Parts: sequence; C-alpha cells; structure tokens
Amino acid sequence: MLWQVGGRTLGESTTEYRYKPVALSPAAFGALVAACRELLDDELAGFRTAESLDSYLGGTGLGAAKEMNLALTVLEYAPGGLLAATRFSRLPRADAAQVLRDWSRSGLGVRRQIHSALRQAARFIWFDRPEVWDAMGYDGPWVGR
Repeated sequence: MLWQVGGRTLGESTTEYRYKPVALSPAAFGALVAACRELLDDELAGFRTAESLDSYLGGTGLGAAKEMNLALTVLEYAPGGLLAATRFSRLPRADAAQVLRDWSRSGLGVRRQIHSALRQAARFIWFDRPEVWDAMGYDGPWVGR
C-alpha cells in the first residue's frame, strides 16, 4: 500500500480542480470529489458538493473534520481492501460506483457507516442549494419567493 501514497496530487488529474482543501488532505478531498460525483451522478455537482463540505468542515464542522478525513483516506487508499491496486479517486466511474455499492452492503459496519455518511452529506449539501431547487420545481422555504 505504500506505493499508493506517492503519485499525482489532485491538481495533476485530468480534470483540473483549482480548489485547495481547507479541512481535508488532498487525498481525502480527491476521494470526496469522486464519491460525491458518483452519489449525485454528476461531475460538477460532485466537485461543488465536496468543496462545500470541505469548507463546512474547515469552519463550524471542525469537530467532524478529523473523522471525515480518516474515513475518506480509508476509502481512497483501500477501496477494495488492503490489497487494492488503485486509489478510489483514480477508478473509472463504473468501478467507483461499484465500490460504493459494495460498501453500502458490506459485512463491515465501518464501511456501511462511511458510505451512509458520505451519501447523506452529499445529498444534504447538494439539495440545500437554491439553484438546485429551481431545477426540481421547489420554490424553497421562504415565504413570498
């Protein structure tokens, strides 16, 4: 697994992200982007959601940042177990989606918890955005909007 630690940083990937993580390590942020992309089935939504979640964890969510960083690091470096040959953020989309499905049904409770936390956080953050409300036909919670 040590050979996985080196290599490309997030900015060297084929999709250039200019965002510098605040609360998460670059590897954990890469896993978060890939997970959100698959959980929301949209590349741009995945990045925007990961960016918002990292910003939250760097501010008011600071207490959860350490645990989220650890969970995402496990997902990044051991998506299929300790003998995984590829980091999660570098998997093809179909393989990343399969890893997340496998984790959601895993016999290991920790994997199920990580999947559940990522799924809930991604959906909560993405669907809290006013620009998403219009696409769904939701007028929002504000009176008179």
